[in-house]
Amino acid sequence: MLSSLEKHWPLISIALLVFLFDSLWLWPEMQGPLSLAIIVVSVGVLITFTIYRRLEQNLKGLIERSTMTRLIILDCVGILLVLTSAMAVGSYVSKTVGLWVFEMLQSSAPQWAEVVAIISSLLSALAAGVGVGWMVRSMWARVENSMAGKKTKASEA
Repeated sequence: MLSSLEKHWPLISIALLVFLFDSLWLWPEMQGPLSLAIIVVSVGVLITFTIYRRLEQNLKGLIERSTMTRLIILDCVGILLVLTSAMAVGSYVSKTVGLWVFEMLQSSAPQWAEVVAIISSLLSALAAGVGVGWMVRSMWARVENSMAGKKTKASEA
């Protein structure tokens, strides 16, 4: 069941993002609660998949229980670090780009200024979040490898 959900999670995640984007125009007053709910569900599922994967490795005898516990803690801290840094930078970039685009278009195309500013701020936040997330994740992988101690059979596979 969980492995089937994990297999289809990228499509489910994309559908949730499309729903969130559509809700910006359909239910603008619900944008905050919907965003929070989707973030909580996504992070919860990601942490569940991470723990499930480590438990499977332990049951197969690929890692010891102490190594499994250490890796689960490191994985969860890494996930939260990547998400918080991507959210912080994405939020800053989104506000900056959105305000800049709105001010630029306010005089030339006032009817489109708000829509274009919203779309550009969302796209810039997405790009910044992905970039920062990738950088932090790659740095955290190095930290995690050094903190996890010896290499396990699971990390070599």
